[in-house]
Amino acid sequence: MIRDRGPNFTAAFDAVLADAGIRTVLCNVRTSRMNAIAERWIGGCRRELLDRTLAWNQNHLRRILCDYQTYHATSTGRTAPCTALRR
Repeated sequence: MIRDRGPNFTAAFDAVLADAGIRTVLCNVRTSRMNAIAERWIGGCRRELLDRTLAWNQNHLRRILCDYQTYHATSTGRTAPCTALRR
């Protein structure tokens, strides 16, 4: 297990891992900056890829269409049942 040098990890914590057969490797001293870089990269991927995805699968598309149909019907004063969920 790779872990940082934070004060919340005590020698007892390492002893429990050692008893379970897990070897503990400490990170370098300045590794906290790497965490910020990784979080920024992952956040960028999430914003660029996941937020711009329109529909994941057919079920998700049906739900989106149902919400759209319901919103459009209520905003124009009409009442229409959601037919997007029908197969």
